[in-house]
Formats: sequence, structure tokens, C-alpha cells
Amino acid sequence: MQTKHFEIRSQQRGLQAGQQRLLDEFGELQYDGLGHRIVYMSKRSKRNMEKEYGRHFVARLGSWNNMYRVETSSGEVQITTGIRYDRIRRH
Repeated sequence: MQTKHFEIRSQQRGLQAGQQRLLDEFGELQYDGLGHRIVYMSKRSKRNMEKEYGRHFVARLGSWNNMYRVETSSGEVQITTGIRYDRIRRH
């Protein structure tokens, strides 16, 4: 399930369902300590995507290689999504 905020941010940032599926398949998962989890593309994710689809496909994704999604801890509700410009802080 997606919140209205998620739908608006996806449209504003130009992230489509295909990119969200890439996050589902290759994304890393990290809990933020506030009851949410962040799914994002890491170096490991990008390497796994290169093995599956090839180096050229991953290179053409451009800034979409840095996309993320915030969802509830159960993963049932997607709260927001975007493209990160700073690294994910780990505790």
C-alpha cells in the first residue's frame, strides 16, 4: 500500500514503478530506529544489478542508482521515496 505522500513524491521526482521494482529486487534494507525502514541502493546492490542486467544498463540509470524508499517497519505501507544526495548514515 502507498500513501498519498508517496504517490506525490514519486511523481515529483520522476520515479516510476519499474524503479521501485529494482529497489524491491536489489535494494539494501536498514532500520532507522524510529519504527521505519529504509530501502536503498548500495554498492553491493549496484554490483548485483550489473551481474543480472549488465554494466551498461546500470550506467544508464544515472541518478536513479541513488534512489531510496521509506516504509513502515512491517513493509506494508510505503511512506515516501526519493533520490539521495548524501550517504545513508549508519548507527
